[in-house]
Amino acid sequence: MGLEDAVLIRTSNTLKYEDNYVLMLDRRRFPEQELWQRYSGYEEVATAIEDMVIQGAGSVAFAACFGLALAARRYSSQGDGEFEASITKAAERLKATRPTGEYLVPLVEKMRRLALKARAEGMDPAQAIVAETEPVSYTHL
Repeated sequence: MGLEDAVLIRTSNTLKYEDNYVLMLDRRRFPEQELWQRYSGYEEVATAIEDMVIQGAGSVAFAACFGLALAARRYSSQGDGEFEASITKAAERLKATRPTGEYLVPLVEKMRRLALKARAEGMDPAQAIVAETEPVSYTHL
């Protein structure tokens, strides 16, 4: 196992959610260059997934979930019905990035439902998504 394999084996080495940004190690350039790309919106995250910035079924799914957290934060001031429509639209966009991804569709859908539940219970939907996604993504092999 080389250095590249050691770095790429853990999702936490290639994907982070920090300060309301999604950070991805650009797999297209690694190992020649360790370049972290920073994304502030779900559409940017969706495009990054399509452009293969991040690779691997688990990493792609977790990146999409973090993208959904960005959408939840962006739309948090909307009324309940509008928020549900916006978060559903964001989830559909993220699920469409790799529709054959093994984990992508079920995880994004789970996080969409979690965001709606959190909001209904007066909690921060974005924080609920991150809290649910981070521990799993950091231990994912």
